[in-house]
This record gives sequence, C-alpha cells and structure tokens, in this order.
Amino acid sequence: MEHTHVLLYRKEIGIIRRNTSVLSCIATLEYTSAPIATLLSVISLILTGQPLTPSSVFLILSYVNILKRSVCSELAQGFLKTNEAYVSLSRIEDYLLLENLPLTASYRLNEKKEYVERSPDILENPSNNLVDFTEATYDKNTNSRNYSEPQGNLHVSSLTHKQTKRKDTFILQDVEFDTVLNSFTAVTGPVGSGKSTLLSAIAGELSNVSGTISFNGTFVYVPQTAWVFSGTVRENILFGQPYDEIRYVRTTEVCALTEDIRKFPNGDQTYVGERGVTLSGGQRARISLARAVYLDVDLYLLDDPLSAVDSKVGQHIVKNCIKGLLGNKTRLIAAHQEEHLKEADQVIALRRGRVLGKGKFSELQERCIVNGSNGTVFHKVSKEMKSASGNMEKITKGDGGVAQPTDGEKDLDISEEDRNSGNMSSKLYWNYFRSGISTLSIIVTICFLLISQGILVAPNVWLAFLVKKPPEEQGHQSTLIIYGCLFSASVIFVYIRAAVFLLAVVLAQITVRELADVETFMASVEQVMAYTELDPEPGYKQQQLPPGQWPNEGKITLQDFSLTYYPGGPQVLKGINVSIKGGAKIGVAGRTGAGKSSIVAGLMRMPDPDGQMIVDGIELKDLNIQAARRFISVLGQNPVIFGGSLRKNLDFEERFEDADLWRVLEDVQLRDFVEKLDGQLNYELLEQGSNVSVGERQLICLARVLLQENQIVILDEPTANVDPDTEQTIWQVVRKMLKNSTVIIIAHRLHTIQDCDKILVFHNGDVSEYDSLDEASEHLI
Repeated sequence: MEHTHVLLYRKEIGIIRRNTSVLSCIATLEYTSAPIATLLSVISLILTGQPLTPSSVFLILSYVNILKRSVCSELAQGFLKTNEAYVSLSRIEDYLLLENLPLTASYRLNEKKEYVERSPDILENPSNNLVDFTEATYDKNTNSRNYSEPQGNLHVSSLTHKQTKRKDTFILQDVEFDTVLNSFTAVTGPVGSGKSTLLSAIAGELSNVSGTISFNGTFVYVPQTAWVFSGTVRENILFGQPYDEIRYVRTTEVCALTEDIRKFPNGDQTYVGERGVTLSGGQRARISLARAVYLDVDLYLLDDPLSAVDSKVGQHIVKNCIKGLLGNKTRLIAAHQEEHLKEADQVIALRRGRVLGKGKFSELQERCIVNGSNGTVFHKVSKEMKSASGNMEKITKGDGGVAQPTDGEKDLDISEEDRNSGNMSSKLYWNYFRSGISTLSIIVTICFLLISQGILVAPNVWLAFLVKKPPEEQGHQSTLIIYGCLFSASVIFVYIRAAVFLLAVVLAQITVRELADVETFMASVEQVMAYTELDPEPGYKQQQLPPGQWPNEGKITLQDFSLTYYPGGPQVLKGINVSIKGGAKIGVAGRTGAGKSSIVAGLMRMPDPDGQMIVDGIELKDLNIQAARRFISVLGQNPVIFGGSLRKNLDFEERFEDADLWRVLEDVQLRDFVEKLDGQLNYELLEQGSNVSVGERQLICLARVLLQENQIVILDEPTANVDPDTEQTIWQVVRKMLKNSTVIIIAHRLHTIQDCDKILVFHNGDVSEYDSLDEASEHLI
C-alpha cells in the first residue's frame, strides 16, 4: 500500500504534465502560426501567377505579425488566464458562501487619543462598548451609556451552538450564566464538554450560534494552544502596544517570566523563532498570557492557560496574576485542576454542552456535581498528593528557567534564509539545468535551441532570396519544396524546444518583463536548491536494520548523553548517564524549560545527540534512523493531527483492521464520541484537528500510540488538556495496555507520575535526581 504523500505526489506530477503539454502546444502555435500564414500566402500568390514583390511580401508579413500577436498569443493566453481566474474565483466563492460569523468589530478604541489601534486579540464595539447577538448576529445598542448593564458584567442567555457534521449536533445547548464585576469564574467539565467552544462563542469566533451575550466593555481571548510569532520576547508581549516599563515588568513578574527572561541570552530581546520554536510549551503559554495581561482590558477569556506549566508556576500565576494583578478585572477561565477551581468565585460545570450546575466549588461538591464516585473527577487531593505537590516545589526550586546559555554564551541561532541579493549567480542557473540531466544532455539541448532558432529565421531569409529572383523562377517546384521543408522543420524544433524547457519564457519580444519574471522564478529555484544542499540526518546513511523482535525488553542506557539543537549552540542536555530497566515506568520532572522534552528529541535523534544511546544492547546510532524510530512511540506536548479521515490519523499505513481501531478508541473513551460523528472512522479531520477539541486530539494521538504496541513509549504530558476523570482513565489504560512496555512519562504535575518506578528530575539540562519518588522526596526535605 503506497503512502498518502506518494499518491499526492503522483497526482501533482500528472497535473504538471498536463499543464506542460498545453503550454507546449500554445507556444508551438504561437511560433509556427507566422510561418504557416506566410507559407500559405506565398503559395497563393505564386499559384495565381502574381509576382512576389518587396511591397507585397512586406504587406503579408505585417498582417501576419499583427494577427500572430492578437490571435495566437493573446487569445491563447486569454484561455489560460480564464482558467486560472475560474479556479481563483471558485475559491473566493467558497469563502464568500461560508456562514457568517456574528457581526463584531476587531479593533480597540483609544479614548485618550484620536485614533483607533488595530488589535486582533481585542473585540470591541466602538460605538457603545456593548456586544449583543441573537441568532448568530451582533446587535449594536446606539446608546450604551444608558444601558443598564454595569461595565464588566457578562451575561450569557440561551447560548446554543450547532455543528452539522455530528449526530449530536449541539455542542452548546441553552447555556446561561452571569458574572459580576471583577469576579473570577471558572468553567470546567470533561473532554469535549464545550469549554473552549463557550469561550470562542463569547469571543464571537463561531457561526451557527444563537442566544444572547451581553458585555459592556473590552475583552481579550487567550486560546488553549498558545500562539507566538517570529520576533523577540518583548515584541510578542507588547504586540504593537507602546512600551510601559512599570506595567511590562509587573506583567512578566506575575506571569512567572522573570527568571526565564533572565536566563535568555539576550533577555527579552532574544529572538524566539517562528511559532516559538526555541521555547518550551510552558514558556509559550506564559508569553501568550502575558500578551493578554499587558493589554489591560475589562474581561479576560482564558482557555486553560495553566495546563502547560508545572504546579509551582501554576500556583504563582493564579495567586499573582489571575487573583492578583487581574483582581479588579472580570475573568472567565477554563480549568481542570481542583486547586484552581477552589480559588474561583463561581464554578460552571459543563457536560455535553449543557450546564450541570454553577456556584462555589464547595457547593458543587456537596451536590456531587464535581465530585464523582468513580474516580478523580475533581476529587479531594490525598495527603500523599499534597505531599508530592509540595515536594515538586522543592524539586523545581532554584534558578529555573530554560536550558540556555547565560551572559557571554552564544545567542539562540535562528537561521535566516540564505538568499542572494541582486542578479542570480550563473552557478544557480547551471545547477538548475543540471538537475536531473547530464552535461551531455545540456549540450545537446543547447544545440537544439540554436538549430531551431536558425530554422525559425530561415524561412524569412529564403523569402527575401525568393523575392529577388525573376518572376519566372519564383514558382519553380524546388523553391516551394525548400520553403516548405524549412517551415516543417521549424514546427518540429519549436515543439521540441517548448516541451523541453517548459516554456519558462514564452513572449520573447517583451524581453525586460520576461527577464524579470525569470529572476522571480529563479528565486524559488534558489530556495529549492538550498534545501537540497542541506546535510541529511546522519542516520539515513546507516544501512543496518534492527534484528527481529527488537527491542524485546526495552532497556535503555544513556552514557554521556548531550544535546545541542544546532552546531556550536548551548547544551540543552549535559552529559546524562542513566540506565532504565526494560518494562520500567520512568517519570521525568522539572521546571518548565529544564530540558524534559529535549530527552524526546534526543532519543528520536532530532538532532543527533552526542554520547551513547543503547537499547537492548544495540547502539541506536548504528541503526538506520527510520527503522529505529518505528520502534519508539511518542505522544508529544502538542498533539499532531493530519488533515484527512480519522482512520488515516490512527492507521496511516493501513496495517490494522477496523476492530483494532474501535478497540483503542474504546480504551481511551472515544468510542461514543466517534460513533456520533458523521462517517465515524471516515470522519474528515481538518488540518491540525481544528474541528475537535484539544483534549480529543490528545486522546486520538494516545489511541494511535496504543495501536502501535511498541516496546518503548514516551508520553510528554499526555493529560495536560483533559479533565481529572479522563486523566485517571488514561493512566489506567497506560498501566493496563503498556504494562510490559518501557514508558517514559514527562510531567509538570508530580501526582501524574507518583506511580512510576523512578523519577528523573531535570534542572537546567542536568539530572539532579534519579530515584524512587519516596527516596527523592526524603532526600530533598
């Protein structure tokens, strides 16, 4: 069975071939139309007995060239442009026919200045600061100053959201609640209950919404998946706002970024790269939160901002940011952890899009709404758990920050594209022509070009020679044969030339424009050539394959294990020496940015680390990298969902039966959810899984891991985005289904790894502790 990317590549090649054939035919017609018309005109004159005079020939050539440009060139290009316009207009039509979002304004009115500041994070009605919508439309009250709703109060009534591709079409149904001024409201519930959907609806980001949302003020929305753009840390926090040192320093303090910024090589001027590639997941989440805090609005919509940070940092953010600096703001936050829910003035419990209850956390516990009898649904934290949470603070206590160089060390190297300025080099053209063909083929092609150009000119030269001959010799048979042969040869060579060079330049008479186009096209060629010159991963050159039934134990030994993400860069892992028994369950703990997730990159050889990695007696560096990676399953911090069917996402190699897919879906409690989808296993997931919740994405990826049944499994915070009940189920599945596998669990919250055989504690890229949880805790007390 061929991979999906191979099928897509073949489809693309087929489209390119068809387009090339059409372009070749058009170019052939353009270059041969003049000789054809000239030939027919000359033959007509000769056969009718009229002499060929310079004036008649000049007239013929003039008309032919005019018709050539209008009919053969512009008409043919018109057909091509019409087809391209049709494709573009079809896409625009699809966009325009999408369902309308509620009418909102995406800008912020600065009352102190006479201009409007653009900001996609802030949604505000400039005329009255009041947002209402009914049946998916926002209605503007023209006299907001007289509106009875106090500024800062949020009122939600009969809020309903539908999704047409699910059998249980209601994602939210009749949701009603109110928040008072400067209150802290938490929304909680199991995976897929509608928490993120509720916040998105309030932010005006959903269609198919009915009901009423009223808020008299400005608000900001922080999504569950943190967004960081390419720029410095300060630019990401300010986001175009003017710099206020006092507010900026206070914002970084309450968002627990001060230590991280101090550890960055250039402080807050450190370049973070596209999508924050040089940052850990927790650092991206805190920068995203700091951006919202710095904006200073009336209502904060925070979608689970604490799931990506450890318990100590989470407690700091709740105490100093959410309840501290934002204490005089209205806050609506999606959360799972009990310790955070207890801090809220009001807790709203959702299940399957409906409000089960609302009130204080203690009140909901008494009513058994947030205290399930079947597990850890917002259950009371045991004494052991409280002790473990306290020990986590001791484990992570210290400088913290990221495993980056301090003052004097090298800056984070964010490579920029190596582009030439000015004219393209001759070497680039030579490499382009040599791609896929030999030097001899290039020489033969150049000869074809010269010959074809000569034959294109030859009919006109022969015509000039023919005009000079006496009338009685102009109609001689040999003359017409020579002229016809020259014309026929020109047709053949023009077609060959057009097909070989894919018509990079069609309109040669517009030389300047075509040269500019060539320079533009070659810029793309330059980038492709630069990509082909990158050094491949070292493991691809290795031919050795793992022996059969390897690994059978899953024993891992790391010796002098170090990792840098680029040559000459700082070490994010520093000389680690660890031995893991086969079938052991190892918990990896440490402060955000301490190097926990880097252990995953090292074991997967992305990039190739220094030192030794021995699995069941075989050095991983001696094996082919693709073959070795197939035996290690990884569930990362950010769940990876591909655009395509759910079946393809679970089993992209089509190695398993449907019964196996349903089995793992049931193991991760997704069977009921999938059965309600339109098409079930054939349900189309959008790119990055944007049509399912983050928690559901995480569970789909966990099901994919269980399906592979590998001996070595790495779980990087797999329960960060799920509720406690689902979290307990996941750990039960891990203990049951992976009981014979070696499992490395990376966690921010210590209670998630308290059942592990050993705890591996990282601090700034070093291993500070490797022992059982009890021994590590006693040592640190």
